Amino acid sequence: MVRILDLFSGMGGLSLGFALALEGAEILGLDIGRYAVETYNYNLNRLGAKAIVQDVLEWEPEGEFDVVMGGSPCQPFSLANTRRRGREHPLYPTFPRFFDVVLELEPKLFLLENVKGLLTRTHRHLLEEQLKRVDPRYEVRYSVLNAAHYGVPQRRERLFVLGVRRDLRAVPSFPPPTHAEREITTLSGGRLHRWVTVRDAIGDLLAIQPNAYPRKLVQADPIPPDHEAMPLTARHVDRIRREREDTTRHYGRMEFPDSLNKPSRTISSHTVEGTKRETIVVPVTEHVGGKVLPPETVARILSSGVGLRVHEPDQPAKTIKGVTGGPQNTEPYLLVTEHEYRETRARFSETSLRKHRPQRLGAPASTIRANFHKVPPDALVETRATYRRLTVRECLRLQSFPDWWSFPPDVTITWKYRLVGEAVCPILAYRLAVHIGKIMGWRVREPPKRDEWQLPYFYKAFADYYGGAFTC
Repeated sequence: MVRILDLFSGMGGLSLGFALALEGAEILGLDIGRYAVETYNYNLNRLGAKAIVQDVLEWEPEGEFDVVMGGSPCQPFSLANTRRRGREHPLYPTFPRFFDVVLELEPKLFLLENVKGLLTRTHRHLLEEQLKRVDPRYEVRYSVLNAAHYGVPQRRERLFVLGVRRDLRAVPSFPPPTHAEREITTLSGGRLHRWVTVRDAIGDLLAIQPNAYPRKLVQADPIPPDHEAMPLTARHVDRIRREREDTTRHYGRMEFPDSLNKPSRTISSHTVEGTKRETIVVPVTEHVGGKVLPPETVARILSSGVGLRVHEPDQPAKTIKGVTGGPQNTEPYLLVTEHEYRETRARFSETSLRKHRPQRLGAPASTIRANFHKVPPDALVETRATYRRLTVRECLRLQSFPDWWSFPPDVTITWKYRLVGEAVCPILAYRLAVHIGKIMGWRVREPPKRDEWQLPYFYKAFADYYGGAFTC
């Protein structure tokens, strides 16, 4: 049995990863937030973890623990905080308090998670002060890890500080990356798999309208739990677009909308709430019953000729309503969204774009030509797209929480967003726990099991275990 204390546990992302990685883990979480503790227990009691409402600043450390871990509030060191920073911030005392508990309980190891702002010139001395306190008893290493490099569909950089008690003679280290922007082979002969993208994570959810799914389709494809979002009006969208394009007020232009073809930006209160430049905005095609296919699938369908009729050059075509998958599948497909078309058109010259325009629904098609397998501009169907913010369920997916994760009935949508944004990515926590468990000689639970994670991108996230032989 491995006894773990999770300080400032939030709703339990770090605890979830460790519970699924270490055999016989017994975890106690402490957090001052009632909603955080309720959500923690609502989901993690089944895995041998429990949390209590407790202000860590007032808690008297007691008990024996093998691991003390946690993420003290990041606001004092956040790069987004431009006002009260460091010692001046009211939450700063929680940071040295973490090390107070470590020194009093003397666990075999400790793991601290926080924002990378702790390593800036402004705050680095605050971290070094605390590391000097534990240096006589602990061998310490720290590193900034990007969750996208470990199979999480999110570019989330966080500082991790790992300390192992010196008398155990174990050397602390961090797990090597498993994913990269492009699939590559390392110098040692290893393989880094391609990043898990937003499309991989929430592509199925983008086809479901939050909170307003047609009743006649509920039985076939019900709304997933917590697939709800705060409204984002056209005026909000327009403001976000203008701010992203305004290079006079910001260092660089941000893409609009956010790309579906790479990991998301960091999920936090700054990016999933509000109506500012940083708010993540995803494109959603306006259609009922159809699906949006990725460009590679479009190319495959068009090259096979399935569901397509070759039109005579001097005759109008029938109205293009979509492309079917053959006689066994008559569900309509819309080939690409307006956003995807804009991404695709960058491949072609201006001459080609003027000569060949995308097909439009409700109008005769241009000639279907033999070279459509190369997906030229006129092999695409441009559809009208709207934009919205991420739903709570989509944020959970991008943070790598399993689809069985849910919230107690009394938790408001504002608190759901906040709890998800403050959590540690469970998949990254799992990889840390497995690596630490091997260092310490503990029994680890690997390979990960799909029925425990219940994520549509499970095999892509854990491609290092399954070799990419499976698809989701």
